Amino acid sequence: MARIVITPSLPISPKIYEVKTELKSNIAKALLANSITLTPGTISVDLDEDTIYIHVVEGEKVDDVEGLKGPFEKILKEAFE
Repeated sequence: MARIVITPSLPISPKIYEVKTELKSNIAKALLANSITLTPGTISVDLDEDTIYIHVVEGEKVDDVEGLKGPFEKILKEAFE
């Protein structure tokens, strides 16, 4: 990310992805969205019911949209449900 910021001429492919979550607790959903934001190059921009909208700076490099949740959803599901 630092390289992209320092060299704005580098090609980027920003995209917004919709990621569904199985979490029911609002606190768990908020924690999941915040955990995703900790991943470099991503930021959770909206949380609507069971969908998190995630902005990814290098969107073309995302092979698995569900993988953006990483292990966080499983851990939060065990903790809050």
